[in-house]
Amino acid sequence: MPLSRGDKLGPYEILAPIGKGGMGEVFRARDTKLDREVAIKVLPFALARDPERLVRFEREAKVLASLNHPNIAQIYSVEDSGKVRALAMELVPGTTISGPLPIETVLDYARQIASALEAAHERGIVHRDLKPANIMVTPDGTIKVLDFGLARLATAESDDPGNSPTMMASPTQAGIILGTAAYMSPEQARGKVVDKRADIWAFGVVLYEIATGKHLFAGETVTDILASVVKEEPDLSTVPPKLRRLIQRCLEKDPKKRLRDISGAELLLEAGAPAPSGTLGGSRIWPVTVVVAILVAAAVWWLKPAPPSRHVVTRFELRLPEGQNFTRTGRHILAISPDGTKLAYVANQQLYLRVMDQLEAQPIRGTNEDPIEPVFSPDGQWLAYAVPANGAGTNGTFILKKIAIAGGAPVTLGPLLGAPFGATWRDGTIVYGMNISGVAAVQAIPDSGGAFRTLIAGDPKKERVTQPQLLADGKHVVFVSVPLAGRPGGEGEIVVEALNGKERRILVSAGTDPRVLTEGVLPSGQLIYIHQGTLLAVPFDTRRLAVTGGPVPLVEGIMETSITGAGQFAVSSEGTLAFSPGASGFAEQRTLTWVDRQGHEEPLPAKPRTYSHPRLSPDGSRVAVDSVDEENDIWMFDLAKKMLTRLTFGPAFENNPVWSGDGKYLFFSSGPSPLGSGSLTDVSRKAADGSGAVEALTRGLKGGYPLSLSPDGKSLLFRKNPGPGLSVLPIEPKGEPHALIADEKVSRFDGEISPDGRWI
Repeated sequence: MPLSRGDKLGPYEILAPIGKGGMGEVFRARDTKLDREVAIKVLPFALARDPERLVRFEREAKVLASLNHPNIAQIYSVEDSGKVRALAMELVPGTTISGPLPIETVLDYARQIASALEAAHERGIVHRDLKPANIMVTPDGTIKVLDFGLARLATAESDDPGNSPTMMASPTQAGIILGTAAYMSPEQARGKVVDKRADIWAFGVVLYEIATGKHLFAGETVTDILASVVKEEPDLSTVPPKLRRLIQRCLEKDPKKRLRDISGAELLLEAGAPAPSGTLGGSRIWPVTVVVAILVAAAVWWLKPAPPSRHVVTRFELRLPEGQNFTRTGRHILAISPDGTKLAYVANQQLYLRVMDQLEAQPIRGTNEDPIEPVFSPDGQWLAYAVPANGAGTNGTFILKKIAIAGGAPVTLGPLLGAPFGATWRDGTIVYGMNISGVAAVQAIPDSGGAFRTLIAGDPKKERVTQPQLLADGKHVVFVSVPLAGRPGGEGEIVVEALNGKERRILVSAGTDPRVLTEGVLPSGQLIYIHQGTLLAVPFDTRRLAVTGGPVPLVEGIMETSITGAGQFAVSSEGTLAFSPGASGFAEQRTLTWVDRQGHEEPLPAKPRTYSHPRLSPDGSRVAVDSVDEENDIWMFDLAKKMLTRLTFGPAFENNPVWSGDGKYLFFSSGPSPLGSGSLTDVSRKAADGSGAVEALTRGLKGGYPLSLSPDGKSLLFRKNPGPGLSVLPIEPKGEPHALIADEKVSRFDGEISPDGRWI
């Protein structure tokens, strides 16, 4: 039934029409009881006569009415005259939002819109029709989001495309529903069930349009627009840099990759533009990716609960200058001083120092020796770090050094058995984890130099011990214990153990890189750690040495090496957190791809995994490859059958497959822990058809990583582990391995025997 001026609907008297759309007509009306003007929205006839929809509508209208938020237009009541079904809502003065607008205005409006969406999403309400026509700007600059939930209420919860909101109007007529279609997410355009991520997509489209004054998705018909939404990648080159990264995250076509929660918009607004892109690769220097290029302090805030007058949250970015690349991301490369005023990182095999009140980071002279594991002294005036001895590389011996921040030459503190993993500096002692040559322990060395001593002795046959922290009481150490036969990568049990060895307690069942904050952060302390790339915090009672609550996520997407578990973040005792977002190459999910001699690429039909070292069989019919997804085993892909099967089944970690000349065997490394961890490995082999057991060809210090088989199949070239040299293992007849190149001053990797068998 059409309404006209003077008609009554409950206590409301119709004054004049305001607008009309696919979701109904809107009128200006006067509330005769409260003497105020309101907006009356009359629902479409089909919706108003469906009993099931009416029950659902009343229930959800009550929920929407409970949304009391300054950026959401309020719903006052549901009215039913018997002939007309309608909503009485807040009448918002002003105009609908449009662009282009100044960047500061866009940022202000973005925060207000995000705040409104967050309030609704927290109550399980999805807008589903966010667009400029549903966003009002009042004369004082306040944003009001209209029609919250109406698009959702008018849509059946099914995958039937006929129930999409765009189907409210004729899809065959151009111009009827272009406004709605242009703001639909790809999944919504396909008629699928949607969640709050559809609102996040529309939020990104709206921000683009008010920033640029242009439509992001356009076309002559609804079909054209929906095709553009589903298939075309938006050009964001005209978007102001401060908005670009946020809009990119909002407009990911795959909902799983999209910004998960609108509350994350604030961080991305602060983070600003993405850095130039790069590629991960190499064994020593890792070029910087789009995400990693946002240096260590991509976000900094205070975990310390200060009084309201002092509680200031600060987030900002530091970017690597052109030509700098992070080095050895499989180890820790970030450090922050206890007071949060200094930041150190490793790039181009050298330490750099950024003092927070200065504009640029400066190289620390004398530290260009491929350092790892930097750590500040308690007073923040020194940096300790480890460097390879005689260029021995990751698995050889290391030397611990320190250098004064004020300047001067490095001071040698003493030799280490291998590469330390995780370091803390407290009360005149530097503590680190060690896993090499059968040692699984927490070691300590005086910061004045001298011999190391063992604080915690682990069981080298059962666990790896990494990332220790000596607690403030000087009597306990928190560290990660990774079972050799357990989960792949660096995650393990986070435990606390007394130095006297009489007590060990599990704090977290699965995690890596624990840091205990006790000094000035919280009365009971916090334990922060990484689990699957997310930085988490749990309350930690420093007196009872126990976790007293559940985990709370702090940051998603911390740069982490899945094999070693090294997370690139640092936290000061005052609560300043600096981190590098992203993931290292070890954590990448990769696709096996066939490339012909003309450069044409064809992905193989195998599930993406963390594949590495693919090797083609001599007859070209199969590919052997290793993956850390399943405890680091060897897999086989049959090119004819298009089938991936598992060849080895642990509990050892197998890597680096090499085919025998006749294709009957695969040689590979086999050890108790992942590649690069510093643990001992054997050269082993197994029948390529999967029959039989794994046969160890070397033992202990004689083993390593297979590289190449001689053309006659009688000799196998391999790299020793530990050690820098290349060795040869006689296969036919069997013999003892012997060093081929044993120069301890030079590391050698990835050798290959020439086709005639004479050269390497």
